[in-house]
Amino acid sequence: MIFFKSKHCNILDVSFCCGFLILTSSAVFSIALNQINFDVFKDKRLLSGSITTTSVRSALACAALCTFDKKCCSSNYEKGSKLCTLETSCMQNMEPFLNSQVMIKVINWIPVLVAYSGNEQSVYTAWTNQTECNDLTTPLDISVTTRHLRNPLIDRWTDVGVKKVKVQLFTNDVPVVWMLFNGEDTNEMNWFSQENLMNSSFNDLTTSSPTNYFGIVGHWSQLRHFFINRAYINCGTDEGWFVVLGDCQKCAWEQQGLFPLFLYTKSNSPRNWVAVCQKIPKDLPSKWSFSITTSLRTGYCDLNDYKSKIIPSSDKNCSCGEPETVEHYLLHCSNYEEARERMRTSIYFITGNIHMDLDTLLGIDEEDINRDNRNEILCHLENYLTEEHYSNM
Repeated sequence: MIFFKSKHCNILDVSFCCGFLILTSSAVFSIALNQINFDVFKDKRLLSGSITTTSVRSALACAALCTFDKKCCSSNYEKGSKLCTLETSCMQNMEPFLNSQVMIKVINWIPVLVAYSGNEQSVYTAWTNQTECNDLTTPLDISVTTRHLRNPLIDRWTDVGVKKVKVQLFTNDVPVVWMLFNGEDTNEMNWFSQENLMNSSFNDLTTSSPTNYFGIVGHWSQLRHFFINRAYINCGTDEGWFVVLGDCQKCAWEQQGLFPLFLYTKSNSPRNWVAVCQKIPKDLPSKWSFSITTSLRTGYCDLNDYKSKIIPSSDKNCSCGEPETVEHYLLHCSNYEEARERMRTSIYFITGNIHMDLDTLLGIDEEDINRDNRNEILCHLENYLTEEHYSNM
């Protein structure tokens, strides 16, 4: 969706849209300019003006008044009288009138960055360096490359008159997260800040919310960019809202596949990255889940039954009172019934089999009848392990 679209009359009210779009099996991070244009109808005039009528020097000045009035959707300029009429409706009745023109506001998005998940290229570097990306094509054909795409217009940020910046996250073309920023008097690096935040889909994120990171640079040493975070406690209890991850992935909640990853927390109770982190897309298991799955298959894992074999004095039982074996932890423990039922239901829709055993979850059998669905099953197993904080045991 990279395009510039001009009309007969063109006034820039440049905004940015940052969206994560699901186009195939990859997440796409898109940042776009929003341009206010006008459809122009010559020798016509509006029958009424519900906002105001004032005298201006030109049709361009009249369109500018409409641009900067949030309530205005259409305007009318009469050349003879130099009167400019502003109207709230975009569907106003018009009548023929010589030397007059009606201008109806049209908003077009102009994407300036498209970044793909899992291509092992830094989104931060793509945002800051044109040479690290392919140039955007018009119209955009995203099927020809998985390299990040960038428009040099980013480098002219202060020249194009940015008014607002909109960040959106989509999954399957449905917006799941959005943030609106004030873009006036900003540059290409500082618009993404807490003081510029105007509104968002996070009902607990405001200009006064406690944060330790809020910015494009984010936590540089950990490669957490476009990062909005509340607090660092430890990996299991870190709290935040939104992040674009690079290749560091120190904590288990970050280890969800090849970078870049686009993560957000879906609940404000709590904003814990481990408990409620969502990955776009959730189509491949992480490196961490492959490692843990191997441990669970062999039995050499961080469960009490195995620990007691290494340290005889340690208790082999689970907190529920039963020996904490792999089978007990995954299939029977009463502590994890709700999470297990969610996993069972999700896997049922994949395999068509309501019966869930260790072979279904771990692929123990060499023939593995679920081989074609193994990655999807591992993703749901990973959700179970993460939800029940196996990584912190």
